[in-house]
Amino acid sequence: MSFTWYTNAQLDIDLLFTFEDGAPIQSLVGATVRADAVLKGGAAYPGTVTILDAQTAHATWAAGSMPMGGYEIQVHASKAGAAQVAAVETFTMRQGAF
Repeated sequence: MSFTWYTNAQLDIDLLFTFEDGAPIQSLVGATVRADAVLKGGAAYPGTVTILDAQTAHATWAAGSMPMGGYEIQVHASKAGAAQVAAVETFTMRQGAF
């Protein structure tokens, strides 16, 4: 699933994690989570991430912090030396208001 967002609006996303049996990370408690909005063929724009519970984190990007274009949100979690990467969502950033 993908969505469209606008340059003059703050982007807020709840990131829901499902941990596979045997994966090195089984909970976000005590983990570090980073979320980047990566412009296709270009730069990464880091979001501000807050861990809400064992399976949920919240990421925010300020209004006006990213140029127009197509993006992929990439989420990186690390805990006790283990790392896990997931591409969560794609979206298009457009000019103007929604």
